Amino acid sequence: MKKSVYIEHSGQKIDTTDLLERVKDIWREQGHKLRDLQDVSVYYNLEQNTCYYVINEHEAQGNFNVL
Repeated sequence: MKKSVYIEHSGQKIDTTDLLERVKDIWREQGHKLRDLQDVSVYYNLEQNTCYYVINEHEAQGNFNVL
């Protein structure tokens, strides 16, 4: 099954898959392996245009600007 989930706000279209891929990139940049990625929670704050994430039940967490 192919799935696509988008968020539209202020004329911008944000692909949630892109948000998850960015979190995976950050995980790898921190020296981790993707196979060690067990769970990811991603929260997008529309007002702040910021994506917050939690990896492996608080093993890593952070945020980044989306646009």
